[in-house]
Amino acid sequence: MGTREDELAKARARIQELQQRAAELQERNRELVGQDMATGSSADDVARAQARAKTARARAAEAHQRATTAYLRSALAHDAAAARHDQLASGGFGDAEEHRRRASEHRDMSAADRSAGEQETAEQV
Repeated sequence: MGTREDELAKARARIQELQQRAAELQERNRELVGQDMATGSSADDVARAQARAKTARARAAEAHQRATTAYLRSALAHDAAAARHDQLASGGFGDAEEHRRRASEHRDMSAADRSAGEQETAEQV
């Protein structure tokens, strides 16, 4: 462990290093400020950005609509599969319990798809 004088000497040396670095940074900042730099986006840049944003919003809305439609179609397919399994169970074809179990699974999946479709619709707003 160093003496108090050693520690103070190290601290003074570090302070000098930091002061020199601060002076260098101030000089570099003055150089950069003095350069002729653009001050922002041009009107054309802004117009292009706005047009692209409008296109992106339209495409996003279309994607949400397609997703909503897909969820609804999937729910309808699950409804049809559940109905078919119910028919097979009540008609005595195959394992009735298995048909009832699978019908129940399809109804659950249909409900999940409808819920996801409703969520997609809500996100469009």
